[in-house]
Amino acid sequence: MLNAPMVGLSEPPQRSITLAERRRPGRRLFNSPALIELLRHPAAAPLDIEPGDEVDRPAPPREPVQPDERHFAITNFDTLHPRPGDPRGVSGPVATPQQVVQVAVARAERYCRDDRYRLEWAALLATEVNKIRGFIAGEDYPTTPPTGASINALIANLVVHSGFLRRLCLISGRDGTPQANRAVADAIGSLASWTRLPGEFSYWSELRPLCASLCFYWAVAGALARHDLATVRMFMHTRTTRTGGEEALISALPLLALGSIEWKVLKGLEERRFPASDFLFGLLRTEVAEAALDPGEAAEDLCDRLELLISLEFSHRRLEQIAASHRPLWFWTPLGRYVCNLGDRLLDRLAALQQLPHNDALLQAGLLGGTRETAAEAARAMRKSLDTCHHSHASGAV
Repeated sequence: MLNAPMVGLSEPPQRSITLAERRRPGRRLFNSPALIELLRHPAAAPLDIEPGDEVDRPAPPREPVQPDERHFAITNFDTLHPRPGDPRGVSGPVATPQQVVQVAVARAERYCRDDRYRLEWAALLATEVNKIRGFIAGEDYPTTPPTGASINALIANLVVHSGFLRRLCLISGRDGTPQANRAVADAIGSLASWTRLPGEFSYWSELRPLCASLCFYWAVAGALARHDLATVRMFMHTRTTRTGGEEALISALPLLALGSIEWKVLKGLEERRFPASDFLFGLLRTEVAEAALDPGEAAEDLCDRLELLISLEFSHRRLEQIAASHRPLWFWTPLGRYVCNLGDRLLDRLAALQQLPHNDALLQAGLLGGTRETAAEAARAMRKSLDTCHHSHASGAV
């Protein structure tokens, strides 16, 4: 195997628990009061209006509006994916006109950029989270023995269900306020929280957090696109609740950390060296172009930077876990297509990471442990993983 699978804050008293919360696998504890409230009591309007409707949302009592304040409603985004129970979902994904996506994303950008709309932004995130939860904890989630066709079908379905939330994470990572991005991190953490159901096939259990994983990559990509390493670290080190306890998103959500999934089962990726990474890039390059993150940076370059930084931070966290563990653990890190794309330049970058100055932006943001010593240790450990990967590939090992 190129990459082995990984071995395995407080919440206010609940006054009421929604059906979605009772049915979802696992638990997630939030520190965002607005998101907590909206996850328990999802707003009905304007989030449930039908495509094309133009209605004014009844506003709760509030302070007098300043003359320059403007209100607006996001419409049409329910055409992106059907709500749980919507008969449109029976025959497959909803075809979404490109202009509908662009309008919905453009309007959502205004929510995440201005904390005056923090409740609307939290409501938008909560509605999308609940839609995904409704599927992964509902009766339509597969229970039959997995086959190549059914695995491909489920992954395609999860990609569709998470499509709009991924875009929200991307644009907030790029343009959102710290409060908006904190709400994004909480939303991702809630989707990452899961527990394997008794008797469930491992493939179905390990794919439950796939939507959270994709949203995690998209949020970090947005923050990287604006060179905001502090927000990158916040996303990576947000905690989620798993079967074995709390875990940082950087340890839980890389695609290769989801479990022993054979990503080469994906149609069209059977012969790829890094099929999970190619799957990720195939999605990201389209949606990066839609969001117009940075005309000067190719999607492939952004994806390489994204996966490389995730590998490095995962390496640092893995070394910490090994040092703190009372039982033997092996080191591994999720490698990606950047290994082939960068070639010898990757070795140069790893060598540079072993000699970072104290005032380097990575260290000042707290990444790689925040010190020259921890950064160098992570880079050395990753270099060893690359050597192992190279020898395995040269010998024909899969």
